[in-house]
Amino acid sequence: MRDSTGEPVDFRVENRSGGRFAVFCDALLQKGLDVTGYVPTVCHCNDWQTALIPFLQKTKYCRRYRELKTVYTIHFYGYKGIFPKKEMLSQLGMEKEDCRFCITCKEDCVLDRTDLLNKTARGELVPIPPSLMSCMRAGIEFADVVTTVSRGYAKELESYPDFAGVEVVGIRNGIITMKERMGSGFPSGFSSSDERKAYKRRSKEKLQREPGLEVNADTPVICMVSRLAIEKGMELVRNILQFLLDEGAQMVLVGDDSDRVRRPYAAYFERVAGAEAGRFAYRPFSEETEYHTYAGADILLMPSLSEACGTTQMNAMQFGVIPVVSMLSAFKDTVLDYKDYRQEENAYQGRGIGFYAYKDDCWVFLEVLKKVLKIFRTDSEEWDAICEICSGTDFSWKNKAVLGYLQLYNGL
Repeated sequence: MRDSTGEPVDFRVENRSGGRFAVFCDALLQKGLDVTGYVPTVCHCNDWQTALIPFLQKTKYCRRYRELKTVYTIHFYGYKGIFPKKEMLSQLGMEKEDCRFCITCKEDCVLDRTDLLNKTARGELVPIPPSLMSCMRAGIEFADVVTTVSRGYAKELESYPDFAGVEVVGIRNGIITMKERMGSGFPSGFSSSDERKAYKRRSKEKLQREPGLEVNADTPVICMVSRLAIEKGMELVRNILQFLLDEGAQMVLVGDDSDRVRRPYAAYFERVAGAEAGRFAYRPFSEETEYHTYAGADILLMPSLSEACGTTQMNAMQFGVIPVVSMLSAFKDTVLDYKDYRQEENAYQGRGIGFYAYKDDCWVFLEVLKKVLKIFRTDSEEWDAICEICSGTDFSWKNKAVLGYLQLYNGL
């Protein structure tokens, strides 16, 4: 089921999961802070699982934590935490009949505002009964500040009915850098272009050899590291995969197929790997496999239908992998479109260089990938320049992300 924005509504979480997290939020404010002996000035909550903390702090515990400020971060709008309202309030000891707020709330009862489904969600598009409540809406309604994980996604969220009159602060996610992963055999960075290219040659040979691809430094290797889910563009990949291989490219797909629902995709890619040995490899996900794939690949394919920020492109770019991504606002914080490259001096500062294609259109993606393959094969100087920018971009937490949160906390 989808809401008025086209995003999936989270009816998939079992009711007992909602009650469990409701108790957790209540316990944190009721006993958890007493146990630590420390009352913070800011409580930072994430996603629907902790979204009830701002609601409880403003209602049930308003006198006890009068000075506490709350920040609520949304990592993905599709997972809203929608559960039966009566049962959730019962877990919190806040049934309207005996919540003891009536002497303070008067006519503006806060429990009337816990029916926190957006207005359009009650209409014909998604007939959700008013007996349900959205944990996410509780966070949006009661938190002092609402944030998300990129500036582009913040603008997108502000266009949704749930966020009417709410300013969403976008602070880009950070990543663990190669330097911080040195224990896994990765370099701490590249001191020169020659060093980067030498490392890429060694890593590419290993990436091709291990799954049985033809070992050839001149063959472009496209990689994709993703959950095997429709929203990650799996249908698009299925549509264009054979065409890509016929263009003379190799592809390594590292997929998370831990969920049995995703097995049909895994089974399909396993069949292709058997039929196209030497050109296509499918590998089950592991963190080690993920980063060794980035180390040897040339191009990253990321045809997501929706993203809040994405860390895959940042992780890949630090290895000099050039991303081809969907035209989503969330990617604008990290990827500058190639067509804008060199148009403005230093325009790419703080971002890598990549290529954009319209989401949902597999044939546009294919044409963009053909353009990327042509640059790889015919303009090595241009290719190396783009790789240098990507690998030299600082996407670490220490760059801007931590500073952004510190400024936000201090502002509260």
